[in-house]
Amino acid sequence: MAEESKSAQVTDAVVRTTLLPLVVTLIVDVVLRTTGVDLGGYQTLVAAGAGYAGYAIVRFLEVYASPKWGYILGLHIAQPTYTPRYGK
Repeated sequence: MAEESKSAQVTDAVVRTTLLPLVVTLIVDVVLRTTGVDLGGYQTLVAAGAGYAGYAIVRFLEVYASPKWGYILGLHIAQPTYTPRYGK
């Protein structure tokens, strides 16, 4: 298998770590606003926290339950594999 270019690796990493949190944050914020829930200055914080909690849950499921859960994180992007820079 050909090694991916550095730009492709960076793009995949950005998609995997930002796409789901942004989507969940947007959904939670819209739901809070349309239902009339007013958390004041904490509304954005709650929405962002929910986004990153969603990422953490899906990442946990991807690692410990099944790699298929990673599909949610980046659609077709595979779970990253790391090669050690030094040593074995």
